[in-house]
Amino acid sequence: MNIKLEYEYVLYCGDIHGEWNDFYRQVKKFQLSECNIVVCGDIGLGFDSDYKTVKTLNYHNKQFAHKNIHVYCIRGNHDDPSWYVPTFINKFSHIHILPDYTILENSSDKILCVGGGISLDRTSRKLDKSYWSDEAVYKDEKILNDLTDITIVATHSSPSFVHPISKQGIQQWCKVDETLEKDVEDDRKTLDDIFHLLKQNNPLKKWYYGHYHMSNKQNEFGVDFKLLNILEISE
Repeated sequence: MNIKLEYEYVLYCGDIHGEWNDFYRQVKKFQLSECNIVVCGDIGLGFDSDYKTVKTLNYHNKQFAHKNIHVYCIRGNHDDPSWYVPTFINKFSHIHILPDYTILENSSDKILCVGGGISLDRTSRKLDKSYWSDEAVYKDEKILNDLTDITIVATHSSPSFVHPISKQGIQQWCKVDETLEKDVEDDRKTLDDIFHLLKQNNPLKKWYYGHYHMSNKQNEFGVDFKLLNILEISE
């Protein structure tokens, strides 16, 4: 699915975890208007009732509409995948919930958006039924093999060869979840595969991601990778 962006200027934001007020404060802080913001997952959709979620989105949609800002939401592991279907792309005028493998396009770039990731806190979330078993990244080889001219990728998680490399932060969670370490490794290897498939036929130059609640920049295989912290906005 391709979406033609209304504005040329595109920014990227890390996880917002349902903190829409804080997100909008960031927008006002940087005096943003007439632009697109791609949020790299963990929007926080699915933790409230559908009625409350729609009410919240309607309210904030009006705020972004007032500033002529379009917000594009990628699926994170703290999002109910049932929201990330074509039904919700245009349900709101300025907040768009993107199915995986949506392509955003302006005059200079084609931006591939792929959601998903593994929840470190899934053991506790299974108890209160706020966990979705289909949270992981999935590789659609048919789509990937047909893609050309993708210059930017936006995901929630990241390939295994970029920061963070260390598993130090997940060890406490692995003690209560015996398959967590392998599932995290498999998920990141899936993104390795996605990267290498894309690199074959596309002039990749940038890759934005969130998920890890920290900030980092690095270049690998000629591609600039930008890790975005919570509510961090970057060009």
